[in-house]
Amino acid sequence: MRQVFDLVRHSGVLERLPSNEHRPGPKGFPFRTVLIGLILSQYMGKSANINDAWETLFFALSPGSKALLDVPDVNLHIREGATREEIDRVAHHQYATSKRVYRSWSSMTRRLDPAPHDRRKRLSLSEAKKIRRKWNARDNQDTVRNLEAIAQDLILAPVMASYRRGDFARWPGHIAVDDTPVPVWGKEPDYHQDRASLEITAGMYVKGGTQKKPRPPRTLAPGAARQTSQCRARANRARRRKPRRRRRESSATP
Repeated sequence: MRQVFDLVRHSGVLERLPSNEHRPGPKGFPFRTVLIGLILSQYMGKSANINDAWETLFFALSPGSKALLDVPDVNLHIREGATREEIDRVAHHQYATSKRVYRSWSSMTRRLDPAPHDRRKRLSLSEAKKIRRKWNARDNQDTVRNLEAIAQDLILAPVMASYRRGDFARWPGHIAVDDTPVPVWGKEPDYHQDRASLEITAGMYVKGGTQKKPRPPRTLAPGAARQTSQCRARANRARRRKPRRRRRESSATP
C-alpha cells in the first residue's frame, strides 16, 4: 500500500483535487483517501466500483495503512456465533462507513465533473447533446483541463517511476504514452431508439471521431418494390428465352 500511496503522492494528482470542505451532515473522508482506495481496489484485483473501494479501505488494510489514509481502525467483521444485537450493531457501522465513502466520492466527482449526471443511465440524444455542450463550453474549460490533467498524471505516474528505476535503460529510442480515453462500453449512438452512447465521449472514438448521424438505408415503397420485382422477373424470363432462339436459328440453317 505504501508504494501505491507514494506513487499517487509523487504524481501531483493530490494537489489537483478540490478542497474537501465540510458540509452539513456526517463527515466524509478526504478525497485522497477515496481516490487511493479506488486505485488499491484495482491493484488488488477488484473493480473500480466505489463499494469495492470501501471494502478495500476497511477490510484489506493494516492499522498502519489505515492511519496513513485517515481511515478509522474499526472492526467491521461479524464474528461467528454473534448475537442478533451484535450483528445489527456491526451492520449499522458498515452502513455508516460506506455512506461516508459514497458521500466523499459524490462530492469530489460533482466538483471535478463540468456536467454531473448519472453515468449508469443510458441518456437520450437530446440529453447527451446538452451534457456535451457543457463539456465544450468556454466557462468549463478550466474544469475539463484539470480533470484531463488528473487522468494524465495517474497514467504517467507508473511510467515515470519505471523510468527513474532504470527499467528503460536499454531502450535506445524515445518513450511515448497514449492516454486517449477509450470507454469500455463505447458503442455508437442508436438513432432509431433515441439512445446516446453509454459514455458521452464514446462517440468521438467511433469511426474516426465523427458525431454525424448516419444515413438511413434506402427503402422503397410497397408499390415501387412490387414494380421492381416484376421488372426483375421479366428480365429473368427474357434471359432464359435467349438460348431457345439461338437453337431455333441453328436448326433452320442448312
